[in-house]
Amino acid sequence: MEQVIDWLNENELRSYPLMTYANKDLSLGTLPKLPDDFLLDLQLIAYTGLGSSIVSLTNITRTSTALNISFGISSPASTITTFSIPAAAGSLTVLSYPHYVRNADGCLAVFGAGAATLYNACTNATNLALNIPIEPALCVQFNDAWLGVQSIVTNPEKLGDTANSNTTKRTHPKLPLSDVATPTQLTGDVQLLEGYNFKVNINNSLIDLGVGANFGLTMDCSTSFLPSECLDCDKLVSYINGIPPDASGNFRLLPGSNILIKPGIDITTEISDQFTERANEHSLFVGLTFQATDLCAPVTATPSV
Repeated sequence: MEQVIDWLNENELRSYPLMTYANKDLSLGTLPKLPDDFLLDLQLIAYTGLGSSIVSLTNITRTSTALNISFGISSPASTITTFSIPAAAGSLTVLSYPHYVRNADGCLAVFGAGAATLYNACTNATNLALNIPIEPALCVQFNDAWLGVQSIVTNPEKLGDTANSNTTKRTHPKLPLSDVATPTQLTGDVQLLEGYNFKVNINNSLIDLGVGANFGLTMDCSTSFLPSECLDCDKLVSYINGIPPDASGNFRLLPGSNILIKPGIDITTEISDQFTERANEHSLFVGLTFQATDLCAPVTATPSV
């Protein structure tokens, strides 16, 4: 009768995840060869450049001071990880198999009953140097973008308001809004806080950011994001001589004969007048370009017939 064999059960009968062609001979007393059911599966994560390097099982260690057996896995450049199986009462036979060992670096090994056979064949001074290649597909390199976000830079970054903060964090932006000359690179634990019309909802690993009229910090009539000289909303121009702006909200002013219209940023000379506002890109100057001769020139009468 045909029998379906589970993945790990199948691996007990072959050398996977070690390469089949590799020499698995051992100089270890009564155990001449590495058992096929010693290692059943692997998932390795490397954080340095592997390129085309071959990852291998490089050593087996058992000492009297550490009641365990350790297996080192390395590339030619560096050690990737070391798996250790603690021995209970001086034996591994009491463990249930398959036995999973997951390291803090994210590497995972699944051991079979052959690990107990290997432990019993070792002495308290066993330190075997090996070079048994591992299936390349089992080693994943995590670097660059795979490592996730390393730092955050906001540009433009706004100054914080010390009046609404403590010495370690500023929870409100300074108003009116002012840019920081050199943005700060944020690393470590970065706290996302809500702002004016901006919400932050965090649920486990999900971050929900939203912009809306009723989101974030509370605004009132005194909340101002602009410099004081720009706070002239009560004098906004809605119509000129009864003519509204176009669909985009723009007025188009065309100068007539002897009329000059200049934006404030185009005025290069000092102007003395009774107004205190500064000339800027929102200023508009309208003037006359008549010459004295234009005003005082004699009027030539039209000849009568």
